[in-house]
Amino acid sequence: MKFKTGLVSLLVVCGACSQATKETDVVKDSFDFAGQQLKYAFTQIDSAKASMPEEQLKRKPVSPRTIEDNGALRLVASRDWTSGFFPGELWYMYEYTQDDFWKKQAQAFTANIEDQKTNGGTHDMGFKMYCSFGNGYRLTNDAEQRLTKALVKESVPGAYIQYTFNLNDKLMLMGGLRGDHSSKYGFFVTPRAHIKYNPNEYVHFRLSAGKGYRTNHVLAENNYLLASSRKVKIADHLNQEEAWNYGASVSTYIPLFGKTLNINAEYYYTDFLKQVVVDMDTAPHEVSFYNLDGRSYSQVLQLEANYPLFKGFTLTAAYRLTDAKTTYNGKLLEKPLTSKYKGLLTASYQTPLGLWQFDATLQLNGGGRMPNPYTLADGSPSWEARYGSFEQLSAQVTRYFRRWSVYVGGENLTNFKQKNPIIDAANPWGENFDSTMIWGPMHGAKAYIGVRFNLPRI
Repeated sequence: MKFKTGLVSLLVVCGACSQATKETDVVKDSFDFAGQQLKYAFTQIDSAKASMPEEQLKRKPVSPRTIEDNGALRLVASRDWTSGFFPGELWYMYEYTQDDFWKKQAQAFTANIEDQKTNGGTHDMGFKMYCSFGNGYRLTNDAEQRLTKALVKESVPGAYIQYTFNLNDKLMLMGGLRGDHSSKYGFFVTPRAHIKYNPNEYVHFRLSAGKGYRTNHVLAENNYLLASSRKVKIADHLNQEEAWNYGASVSTYIPLFGKTLNINAEYYYTDFLKQVVVDMDTAPHEVSFYNLDGRSYSQVLQLEANYPLFKGFTLTAAYRLTDAKTTYNGKLLEKPLTSKYKGLLTASYQTPLGLWQFDATLQLNGGGRMPNPYTLADGSPSWEARYGSFEQLSAQVTRYFRRWSVYVGGENLTNFKQKNPIIDAANPWGENFDSTMIWGPMHGAKAYIGVRFNLPRI
C-alpha cells in the first residue's frame, strides 16, 4: 500500500514537471516563430518598396504592417496609426532574448517614426509612441534617445536671494530675487515681494507681487483632451509661459458673544505676458495649442467666515468669484468649462464626550461658458453655449471608539447629474465623439460606510 502511494505521488510530481516544461516550450516556440517571421519581414522590405507605385513611395513607408493574401509585405508610413507596432514587436523580442541584434533593429525602426512626436493631427499618439519609444525607454532607461531628449530633458539650475525686515512683528517686508538658466529657454529672473502689516491683534493685512515662469508640457498636462475625436494641432516653438502675479488679503478676528468670528478676504490677479493657449473654440473638431497673441488674465476674489455658534458646533462659509479670460484667435473670451463662482457651507458638530461627530457640506457651483458648439445634421447645437449652476450636498456621521471609528455618509445627496456628458457616446470612433465636455457630476447620489483604525505611536 505504501509502495502504491509513493508511486502515485511520483507520477503526480513528474506530471507537474512535464506540464511546466510543456508551457515553457510553448513560450519559447512562440518567440522562435515570431523571430522567424520578423526576420522574414526584414528580407522583404526592399522588394516591397520596389513593387510600390510612385505615389505610395512618396508617403515614405517605414514599418511592415501585414502580409497580404498574395504573400506580399505591406508597408505603412509613419503617419499610419499602426506604425509603432512593428518597432514594439522588436523591443519585445529584445526583452525576451536579450540579444543585441533585436535591440539594434528596434532602435532603427523606432527612429523611423520620430517625426510623429509632434503630429498633433492624430488621436493615435499612444499607439505610435508608447509601443516604440515607450518600450525603448522602459527597457534601456536611455533618456538620450532622440524622442525622450527632445520632449523631456530640460535642466534649470538657479540661485535665490532673499531679505526680510521685521519691525516688532507689526510690519514685515520681504523681498526676493531668483535667477535661473534653462537649457531650453536661456536665462530669466523672477522678482517677488511680500508685505504684512499687523496694526493690532484683530486685523492683519498682506500684499504680494511677483513674476513667474513655467515650461508647458502640452500633451502631459492636457492628456484628457485625447479622449475625443478632436484633431490635435501643436504650433512650433511654443514659448515659456510668463506672468505677473499680484495678491492682497485681510484677516480679521472679531470678538462676538464670547467667541471669535474669523473673516478672511483674498484677491489675486494674474496677468499673462506669454502663455500656451488651449483653443477648443476656433474649430469644432480640433484642439490647438499656440502662443498667446493678445490678453490673458485671471482674477479671483474669495471670502471666508468661520464661527463656533456653540460648544462643539462650528459653521464655515466660503465664496469664490472667478473671472478668467484668454484671447482665442483674436477674440477675448471666458475660459471654457470654468465656473464663475463656487460657494461652500459646512457645519460640524461633535458631542461633549467626543464620541459622535456630525458633518454636512453644501457646495454651490456657478455656471460657465462651453467651447463654441457646432450644428448637427438635424439643425440642433451639439451642446448648449453655457451650462447652469447646480448644488451638491454631502453628509457624514462618525462614531469614535478608543482605537478605531466607524463612519457612514453620502455624497451628492441632491442627486444632480449632467445630462449627456459624453457627446455621441454611442459612436466612439466617429468624428463627433467627445468626452471632454464634462462640467458636472456624472453619478447621482451615493452612500458609503467605512472603518478607521488608529495605530499607536511607536
